Amino acid sequence: MIELPMSGFAGRRELKDKLAELLSQELVDESLIINVYGPEGVGKSTLVAAVVEGLHKKAFIADIDMNMRCLRFPENALFAIRQEIGPGIADSFALFDLLYLMRIERIHGKTQVPPSKFFYHNSAVLNSVFEKYKSDSHFSRNFYKAVEDGLLDEWFELYARKAVLRMFQAQNQLNWESLITAFAQGMKDYKKKTGKDMIIIVENADDIFEIDDSGNSWAVTIADKAQCGKFIYLSKTCLHPQKTGEHSLTLHLDNFDNDDGRAYFDSIGIDREAVVDTVLENTGGNPALASYCIETSDMMEERDGRPATPDIYESDAESIVHLHLSNLKSDVAVFAKVMSAVRLFDTELFEAVRAEFARDTDKRTLPMKVFTDMRFVERLGGGFYAVQRAYKQQAMKALDPETLENINYLAYRFHMSKLNSPEDFLNFPLHLYEALHHAKATLDIDGFIMWFRGIEKEYLSAEFFNMWLGMYEIVKEHVAEVLGSTHEETVSFSNTLAYLYLRAGRPINAEDTMKKTLDDFIAHFGKNTAETVLPMNKLASIYMQTGDYDAAESIYANGLKIREDALGKEHRDVADSLLRLANLYKQLDKKGESLAFVERAAVILNKGKEQNDDDRLEAEENMAEVYAETKNMAKAVQIYKKVCALKKEKFGEYAKETIRSQVKYAESVLKNGQPGKAVKVYEDVLDKTAKTFGGKSKAAAAAVNDLAFAYQKNKEYDKAEEMHKRALEIKNELYGDNHPSTATTVSNYAQLQYLVGDLASAEIGYKKATKVYETVLGRVHQKTALGFNNLGFLTSRMGHFDMAEKYYLDALNSKKALGEEKTVSFASTLNNLGELMFRMGRKEEAKGYLEKALEIYRDALGDEHSTTQVIIKNLAVVNK
Repeated sequence: MIELPMSGFAGRRELKDKLAELLSQELVDESLIINVYGPEGVGKSTLVAAVVEGLHKKAFIADIDMNMRCLRFPENALFAIRQEIGPGIADSFALFDLLYLMRIERIHGKTQVPPSKFFYHNSAVLNSVFEKYKSDSHFSRNFYKAVEDGLLDEWFELYARKAVLRMFQAQNQLNWESLITAFAQGMKDYKKKTGKDMIIIVENADDIFEIDDSGNSWAVTIADKAQCGKFIYLSKTCLHPQKTGEHSLTLHLDNFDNDDGRAYFDSIGIDREAVVDTVLENTGGNPALASYCIETSDMMEERDGRPATPDIYESDAESIVHLHLSNLKSDVAVFAKVMSAVRLFDTELFEAVRAEFARDTDKRTLPMKVFTDMRFVERLGGGFYAVQRAYKQQAMKALDPETLENINYLAYRFHMSKLNSPEDFLNFPLHLYEALHHAKATLDIDGFIMWFRGIEKEYLSAEFFNMWLGMYEIVKEHVAEVLGSTHEETVSFSNTLAYLYLRAGRPINAEDTMKKTLDDFIAHFGKNTAETVLPMNKLASIYMQTGDYDAAESIYANGLKIREDALGKEHRDVADSLLRLANLYKQLDKKGESLAFVERAAVILNKGKEQNDDDRLEAEENMAEVYAETKNMAKAVQIYKKVCALKKEKFGEYAKETIRSQVKYAESVLKNGQPGKAVKVYEDVLDKTAKTFGGKSKAAAAAVNDLAFAYQKNKEYDKAEEMHKRALEIKNELYGDNHPSTATTVSNYAQLQYLVGDLASAEIGYKKATKVYETVLGRVHQKTALGFNNLGFLTSRMGHFDMAEKYYLDALNSKKALGEEKTVSFASTLNNLGELMFRMGRKEEAKGYLEKALEIYRDALGDEHSTTQVIIKNLAVVNK
């Protein structure tokens, strides 16, 4: 195997010593960040490998390569590093392990592999859970049990509570930020326990994923939060500190100059000036290509029995690669060309390709190791990987189009077959990315879009969220390249991409994506044309979701004017603009303006579209929602009923869309004071939900819960109790009894028990629910505050005034910590506490609480609101 020497090669020996000295330094509360950069093939990886070779006994060293595209994203990269961590270090990463498993399980789902087998070496925290609770089906459920049983009390309180709380508070897609923080804490703990720093090498680091709109990457976040560790980034260009953190050393490696080149050739025993000059000239001084030339020379000498002469070298680097291919033994050359199309040298995939394309060969089985021994990779060392791209280009040129298409299709099928393999689940991101790459090369654009939509429907979830974001970027670019930037499919992917950027906490990227689409439409259709209103509205929706309502209102109003001028005031697209403005005003609580725009839209739609047109159905539901919020429940009920009938006719009575609208209809009927009628609708909803989603599904649990409340409102308490018990049974099966969702159902059941006068049972239920909230979510959480408030209300009705006071004060403290001191919720607890003080004969305290509550209600609701009037009357009673 040819290796690039450290001497006579741009001073590599000196550079090696300098890096080794730097990596051996003791650091205190800081991270060491080194960026080694230069073009492909200058020996960056070789240099760093030589430096860290002597450090393995003194430090933990991990190496990840961003060329494996799925690893450019934080959760995938951190998991890859975590898998290299041995049992002696694993305990430092217990919190990372916990959050990673919770994320994969999506809080209340299942992993496709047993959690106890997920990491090669589990932490003591995970092992303590696995050992006590043998079931591998629900990790989160067992973890909550361990906390409830006191098994992890101290560790949970010190390290995990806040992080677990974030798993419930934040959108699931943002949970990777918690993973980054937990990994950094693990690095700190490792340093504290061992006194050593972790060394993390990131190869091909140019494409590290940015996690915010400022351009900061996950890598710089790790370094900043850990304040320890040594990071080496290998890149083609010098990386900005926003990608890596402030550099302790920036090292530029370049190609051979003449002196270094001659020293290199001399070090490996080649001293013929003509050969040296030819190699240097035709490889541009690239060290890896120089090694490639020498390898070719060796092969020809072995084949011909005499040293190669300068005339064997062609005129440029690619022709040298082609020359090398032509000198490979025939069977190896064929496989080399075939494998160049599949990007990764995976043994199993290689065997699949070999079986497909070498059926008639008289050669024996050619596994990967044999293949690499035959001069293809192993003897080239780092040189092959440095020139891999040029090699591939030449190799693929040698393949006929039909063979190339067959190779891509075979690789596509191989990676697709791995997506549902439990044994290979941990490589899911890799297989999905490779499937995407080969699908692009295999399928026509219609087939590609259909394939990706199917993949999206089956596999899109919060796991590996950043990977999905990256895939949408690739898909959108590919579709735009083929169909054009204003094609409806391209626009659809742009919209999804912008939405995902928002979910990732990157609003500026979302805004830029929609601005780019708008610019493309303006360039294609002209400014202020009806066609440009579509991307204008999408941009406005981005502003609405980020709270910039003024910008959104301006765009929507401009879009309405453009459509009225271009299409006429009765056009259905004008109705769309009116409804968008109505929704904006509804969110701003300008219900009068919202209703006015809705009714203008209704006039247009009633003249235009078919009754069951999708846009019209959506508009009708928007109108019903506005009527419901403006307390015109009778009108809302009328519209929802109509929409349900139309959707049933269009989609079928068991379609998800039909069921969703039927739930809204039932809600409006219940709010309109018709509980008996609502019960009938909810019973039908439950029947259809069970048949469509399954009787033990989340949707079924929600439908059972809704029906229980309808029975309560209709004073059918026995039936309500039956439904609450059924909801609890489903929730226990889905989540276990220590999950917040299950606790909410327990609380709902306790409310029914209070209504029927079983206060002792209600107290048990409320206490159990509040205990789960407090354990899992912490005292500072809305659900926990609600639990305290419920207990305060119940115990006050039971005559346990001292206990009620404590619960109400706990609720107030929780809400204060949440920043809710000016909210109606806070005022409600103040009012409850004021009433309690009055009943206890503590009039001055009662007056103080009620006055604070009245101040909040007046600001939030106004003097004429019914709730405000109740507080005024309560104060009048206290002041008598």
